[in-house]
Amino acid sequence: MRYNLLILILLSVVLPCKAIEKEATQFNSVNSSHLFTIGSRSTWDSYLSPSSYKGTNLGYLYDQMKLSEAHKHISYQSLFRIDLSKMENKAGNGEMWSGFLTYRWGAHYRWQIDPSLQLLGGALMGGTIGGLYNIRNSNNPAQAKINLGLSLSGIALYKVRIGNYPIHFRYQINLPTVGFTFSPHYGQSYYEIFTLGNDKGVYLVSSPHNLFELENMFSAEIPFNCVTLRLGFSNTYLRSTIHQLETQINCNSFFIGFVKEGLFFSGKKRIKPAGYHSPVY
Repeated sequence: MRYNLLILILLSVVLPCKAIEKEATQFNSVNSSHLFTIGSRSTWDSYLSPSSYKGTNLGYLYDQMKLSEAHKHISYQSLFRIDLSKMENKAGNGEMWSGFLTYRWGAHYRWQIDPSLQLLGGALMGGTIGGLYNIRNSNNPAQAKINLGLSLSGIALYKVRIGNYPIHFRYQINLPTVGFTFSPHYGQSYYEIFTLGNDKGVYLVSSPHNLFELENMFSAEIPFNCVTLRLGFSNTYLRSTIHQLETQINCNSFFIGFVKEGLFFSGKKRIKPAGYHSPVY
């Protein structure tokens, strides 16, 4: 009787675990990374100053990818980024600050070229909201930047083994297509726009002919005993010519952070069973 009771207890523990593991293999994993960036930003905005400014940029980047439950060749991506910069002009007597928040979400179709190489192509929706602040200006010290739209996106994933370390390389490029943007007219103040209501033409359709925003990211993932480290480089370039006002912003940053891979269900419980499907590996 004692042995029978012991067997029943063991079965009650083992069988549910097996059932959970079998059910979990039907889920696709989520790959997410928390990255901290540091680099340089150069800015020229004719609305604020005839001079260009350059300085240090600090930021945070969150990147998440997940395979679709409905189609094995489709994956979803979310990108969230915060950038803060302090810049000076060449003479060193002028100071400019900038802050930008960027969010993009979209989907990619995946092609497995060979066991080591995957190519992804798709589109991302979202945009950038932020602004520039020139301390020297007393009349019009700030310039808002609001760009929303659709971007074409391409990703290359390549894995190689160096010794006992499987290294995963990744390159992503995002190109603008069509969207909406905000820009005052030449010589128009924000007082006229928001207080006097003279906002005709300040909200307009954008495309690469008047607003070009390019994003490049290259990274390598290196696994250690308990964590996976991601190292990389990113470049964001924006050029706009609207209402006789010109803007050029170029940011080059190095980033470092950690990658998490796992399944999320039942109260966001993280499980990583054998046989799971990864969106990047």
